Amino acid sequence: LRPHVRKPVYFEIHRVGQFTARSLDIDVVLDLMIHDLDIVQWLVGEDVAVTNIHAVGIAILTNKVDAANARLEFSSGAVANITASRVGTEKIRKMRFFQPHDYIAIDYTTKRASISSLAPPTASGAWPGVHVQHLDIIDVEPLRAEIVSFLDSARNGTPPAISGLEGRNALSLALRTLDRIREHAEHPALNASVR
Repeated sequence: LRPHVRKPVYFEIHRVGQFTARSLDIDVVLDLMIHDLDIVQWLVGEDVAVTNIHAVGIAILTNKVDAANARLEFSSGAVANITASRVGTEKIRKMRFFQPHDYIAIDYTTKRASISSLAPPTASGAWPGVHVQHLDIIDVEPLRAEIVSFLDSARNGTPPAISGLEGRNALSLALRTLDRIREHAEHPALNASVR
């Protein structure tokens, strides 16, 4: 995907799972959303700052946030709307984003990705419509790839595929998102409606 990314402007991301007894000691932001926060930072550019975060979340089945939505605004003008929930009826892992002349759709569950763009006009000047390019997916189990990369880095002394700084940045963004969720939960109108 990375070679096709050119100044993304708008992201719409959904990561929803069915409820399980796993990872209930942390909020859904640190359990599921953190992956998408990391991916969005990587696609927008690690040097592009997050200038604003609006977030809401709710505890549904546990005493932690089980469903959350965050809207991130970047200094480049890009905006990402990310939803994560562990209280769904189906597994959804989809990311869609828009950049000049392209619409990119990724479904992590079905392992499909495509780029849709306006096809250039024909020799007669007619517009043929939208061209869809399906990307080849390297089907690797993510946790296995992470471990193999770490071991290769340790054995060969090469830099890891994902640096500690990138991991720290994703964690920092997740914690900032949780702060916004807590601030939103303290809104007087929300507290009045609960009583």
